[in-house]
Amino acid sequence: GETEKDIYNGKLILSANGMDIVTVDCKDMDLARCEEGDLNGTFTLKPGKELMASQEAPTDIALVVKLDGSKVEMDVRVNGASMATLKSSFSMKESGTVDIPDNTMDYNNIAGYEQYYINIDLLIQRLEQAGLHPDLVQMMRDSFQ
Repeated sequence: GETEKDIYNGKLILSANGMDIVTVDCKDMDLARCEEGDLNGTFTLKPGKELMASQEAPTDIALVVKLDGSKVEMDVRVNGASMATLKSSFSMKESGTVDIPDNTMDYNNIAGYEQYYINIDLLIQRLEQAGLHPDLVQMMRDSFQ
């Protein structure tokens, strides 16, 4: 590939046993942003020709992924035509104050944990009454003894 003013354009090929598995065309990848942890650019992934020759699939299939900061766009293309597109974005902001709900339990002081206790014998009895297969009921009994 080529780099000009920290912008990379090129092709990466993943091969195994002499066969191209996938080709990734990179376009407009800002390397300075990548060094800061911000993967960006347009990436076109195509299966290797040898791989596709053995499949009954369209000969020109690609996944085009565009990354730009908080925006992601993925486009599945067959013979150059878009078949499905997924667009997503996010934003980060200060969350402010987070209030602790009233019905929480202090794990440093577990007095009152009994209210969260599950009576396994009663649970198995109710499952048995509800018609759970006898083998499953016995398996549960054996597991909790």
